[in-house]
Amino acid sequence: MLKNKKRLLTFWLPLAAIAGLGICASVVAYVYNDNKPNTAVIEHTEEISPGALAYIVDEVRKKAGVTELEYVTDLNSSAKLKCDDMVANNYYDHVNPASGKHGYEYITMEGIGFRSENLNKGVFNTNQSVVDSWMGSEQHRKAILEPANKYVGYAVCTSADKQTLVVQHFARPSDAASETDAPEGATARCCDGVYSHSTGRGTCSHHDSVCEWL
Repeated sequence: MLKNKKRLLTFWLPLAAIAGLGICASVVAYVYNDNKPNTAVIEHTEEISPGALAYIVDEVRKKAGVTELEYVTDLNSSAKLKCDDMVANNYYDHVNPASGKHGYEYITMEGIGFRSENLNKGVFNTNQSVVDSWMGSEQHRKAILEPANKYVGYAVCTSADKQTLVVQHFARPSDAASETDAPEGATARCCDGVYSHSTGRGTCSHHDSVCEWL
C-alpha cells in the first residue's frame, strides 16, 4: 500500500510541477500583455436619448435668451409614431412618400395651433452632436430658437442601414403668434418658416414641406 502511494506521488509530482509552471507562465504572459501599450483609439459614445436632447436644447435656448420648452409626453408619442413610420417604410423625409402623410399630422395634442418637426439622421456619438447638427442648419436652428414654440417631444430609433434617426416635434398654444405674422393671402406655412401662397400640389416642396395650412 505504501509502495503504491510512493508510486502515485512519483507520478503526480512532476505533473503538478509542470502545471504550476504553466500557470505561472500564463500569469506572467497575461500581466505582460496587459501592460503593453494600447494603440487602439477609444471613442466615447453615449446613448442618444429624448431626455438628454431636451436638456441640451433647453440650454441652447437659455443661452440665446429664449424660454425653455415644456417637455411633454404627447409630443414624445407623436415623434415616436413618425420615427417608427420612417423605419417601417424605409424613408427619411417629413412626408411619407407612399401615403403623403406629413410628420406634423402625427401631432394631435389638444389646444395647440402651429406644429412643426425637425429630423436628423446619422452616426452620432453624443447627444450634443445631434443638437450641434441641427444648430448648423439655419432652418432647424430657427425652429429650435423660435420663442413662440412652447412644447417639445423627441423620439430616437434605428434605421434599416443602422443609423440613428431622431425626431423632434414642436407645438405652440393655439393663441400663440410667431415673431412674424403670416402675410396676407398666405395659404400655408412651410416647415422651415417660409410662407407659401400656393394651394396646389408641390406647396412648400422646396421648403421642408407644409407644416400648417392657413
